[in-house]
Amino acid sequence: LAVLKMIESCTTTVKAPSELNKNVPKELDAIVMKLLKKNPADRFQSGEELSRALRRFLMQYSPDFTPNDLSI
Repeated sequence: LAVLKMIESCTTTVKAPSELNKNVPKELDAIVMKLLKKNPADRFQSGEELSRALRRFLMQYSPDFTPNDLSI
């Protein structure tokens, strides 16, 4: 419970991934930052909503991407 209270009172701002790696596209930044929003209402409301955002991103940056590209 103490950890949750610390998180709740946290005022630290999270840096966008592109601030650490200039190769990260702003569209991916937006997805990551939305995932990390403090207020749950500001985050993706479902896995499906996140999945759609990630698919749009992949189609824009890698139109030839297929699920096989994730295979090891």
